[in-house]
Amino acid sequence: MTETNGRPMPALSASDIERTQSKVDRSGGPDSCWLWTGGTRSGYGQIGIGSAKTQVKIYAHRLAYFLEYGVDPGALFVCHSCDQRLCCNPKHLWLGTQKQNLEDAAAKGRMHRGEEHGLRKHPELVRRGEQCSWSKLKNADVIEIRALHADGMSRSDLSRKFGVSQRTIGKIARRERWKHVP
Repeated sequence: MTETNGRPMPALSASDIERTQSKVDRSGGPDSCWLWTGGTRSGYGQIGIGSAKTQVKIYAHRLAYFLEYGVDPGALFVCHSCDQRLCCNPKHLWLGTQKQNLEDAAAKGRMHRGEEHGLRKHPELVRRGEQCSWSKLKNADVIEIRALHADGMSRSDLSRKFGVSQRTIGKIARRERWKHVP
């Protein structure tokens, strides 16, 4: 299965359109949010179009925009003026670039920065050092590097011993990297 975001909209059969429209709740009226009642991904409505072998996944709001206006969003974002990810009401949807979408989110107070950022509120969720699968060093290596460097061992010798660059050794010794290790 593939996704169409950024790719041309696939050919839609009458049954694809009917199935899509049956999953949109329009009970609130023409100006309310029309919520997607089908499957979701990342909080957005999503539907599979086509046969099982060639099926592509499409975000429901992108498909709703296409069905209403006949315009393939292509690489553009289909943004929500209502800030409801499940909304498929074409009156609430507009095309924009990633930059415009981010600016819209920031203007509406949905972009958390500084102390309000999620990783600042929950630093325990940030993977550091040996918790990262690509890390060449362990916490014990970093402690040893700092001790050996303090005892006068050169960065080039440490670099060869631990298999990392001299620049990395310098940053570890100056505590610019691996700050979380005492």
